[in-house]
This record gives sequence, structure tokens and C-alpha cells, in this order.
Amino acid sequence: MMTDLRESSSGYSGPSVAKLAGPSVTVLMTVYNSYRYLAIAVESILTQSYREFEFIIIDDGSTDGGRELLQDFANRDTRIRLFCRENTGQNAALNFGLTHATGKYIARMDSDDISSRGRLAAQISYLESHPECVAVGAAIDVIDPSGWWLFRRNYKQDHDSIISCFRLATCEIAHPVIIARRSDIIQSGGYDDSFKSAADFELWLRLSQVGLFHNLKEPLLRYRMHPSQMSSVRSREQARLTLAALAKHATALDYAVMQSGNEAQANGPGLNPMSWEEQIANLCWSHGSYLVAAMHFVKVARNDHYSLRYLIVAMFCVLRVPPGRARTLFDLGRSYWPSLARWGRR
Repeated sequence: MMTDLRESSSGYSGPSVAKLAGPSVTVLMTVYNSYRYLAIAVESILTQSYREFEFIIIDDGSTDGGRELLQDFANRDTRIRLFCRENTGQNAALNFGLTHATGKYIARMDSDDISSRGRLAAQISYLESHPECVAVGAAIDVIDPSGWWLFRRNYKQDHDSIISCFRLATCEIAHPVIIARRSDIIQSGGYDDSFKSAADFELWLRLSQVGLFHNLKEPLLRYRMHPSQMSSVRSREQARLTLAALAKHATALDYAVMQSGNEAQANGPGLNPMSWEEQIANLCWSHGSYLVAAMHFVKVARNDHYSLRYLIVAMFCVLRVPPGRARTLFDLGRSYWPSLARWGRR
């Protein structure tokens, strides 16, 4: 089912909220040159149904005007604690934020994503009722740079299934939507910057020795996918560091490190030579989002002189859609005529 994931165009104008003496959760966000998406990301936290939180934002040396925008938000809402510093990288910025956090829980948030209004309430409720759980994630809805819905990424929900995926160097915990107990993160040592883009996975391996993981079934975050993301640009390095993290903890966690497929990715030629549109189309197909996959295969065909190969693939995508989807032709049509886009944005 296509989900209505329209982005709000109105600015945040809520009243200033007095700082709470002991917030239950610290929302931790690092920012570096993400001005285009920054306002809606911040608003999605400030308008949460659960309001007992502090919002630590670390501007890690932005040069695109984001610092001034953040200062304006901080002036209007005293739950925000804004720190501005020279660029040191995300992991160092996150560790800096951890040292200033006072909440019982740490909720991660990226500066280009959008949290659902009930995210904090749902995750905190689960952690409060499951003291054996060290961290809880959730499913995510993946969107493109313009906010179009692409597909839903569901994760394994129970701890044993999550750990089984860890053993295969597959991370079943989405970093931008995680909430974990602050004491456990601090005692585990925080983010190890030597693992760079895989530092979150390495932290999960340490936390898995402390307590249980769980993912909520409901999608609680709109995760923005775009070419400049760390996970897209540095996929080869990330695969190598993921294997290194798993090897480091293999003995302590009794992991049988199975490196066949992941080793090939880490030692291969790097980024997939496919175009960005084709990568998105294949991701949508693999996650069952056949209509969106068809739209992107049509775009690939158009960019390749209307390649018959991609048009046929797009047709197969449409054939996978259940009967009765009256919007099929319309959704395909908006790939050709941008004027239709405002009627079908997801």
C-alpha cells in the first residue's frame, strides 16, 4: 500500500517549552552541511507527542548556513541544547554529545531524516516495559532526496534473529531510529572512530553483550536516501570495516565469522557501476515496492535512449502489482510529466 508521506512545508512556530529538570530521553543529532533538510528534521522532533526530552544538536563545522538556522530554533525552544564546533566527524561529534546528555535514554536522529510524531512515545514505552532490552529500533520508510516514498524497510524484530544477521555481517538495526539506554552506551565506551562508517555496527556488537535488541514493526522514521550519503559513497570501506568489527568480537560473542559474500564486497571494485536511478529501482524491487520500481526503471530507460530492456523490466514490475491498482498508469506517467508530481507525491 502506498503511504502518504508528504513533507510539511510549514515552519515550526510552537511555544517555548521550559527545560525539564530530568528528561527521560536525550535526542542526539549531529549536523554537517544539511541545510536543505534541516528544518523538517528538527521540526519532526520538536513536534513529538512525547515531550519530556532534551534535544542536543552538535553542529560539526557546517558552512552552509545551517548553524544560523539551528540557533533560531534554539532561541524559540529551550529543550534544544546547541553546540557548535570545528568539524571532527560524526563519531567524535556523537561522543561529544554523549558526554553532555542527561537523559535516561539516547535517541539518535540524523539531520536529513524525519521522525514520525509518535516515535519517542512508542520506543520509550517498549524500553520501560522491557528492562532486559538495551536498545530498540523500528522499521523505516525510505524516501528519495525530494521526499518521494520509495519502499519500506522492515527489520528482524526479535533479538535472536537480529544477532543471527549480525553473524553474517548484516546490520538489522537502523542507526538513525535507534533508542538505547544511555548508561549502557557510556559503559560500553561509545562510538569507536577507528571503525568510521561502521562504528554503529561495532557499538551494537558491544551492546549485544549487555542486553537484548528489538525492532518495532511500525515504521517510525522516514529515512532519506541520496547519492552523497556515507553508506552510498563509502560502501566498500563500510563492508571492510563491518567485517573487521565482527572479527574483533567473534571470540567474545561466539560468532562464526562467515565472510564469503561480504568479503567479496569489501575487496571488490567498490561502488556498483549502475546509475543512481537503477540502484533505487533495484532496491524498490527487492523490497516489494513494484510500482515505484517501475517508475524508476522507466526513468532509467528514458536516460538510456528509451532502452527496450529497461522498459520491459518496468512492465514486469507493473505485472507484479495486484489487480485493481487504478493509479498504476498515473504513477508511471508522472515519471514523464513533472507537472503530475504534485498530485502523487509520497
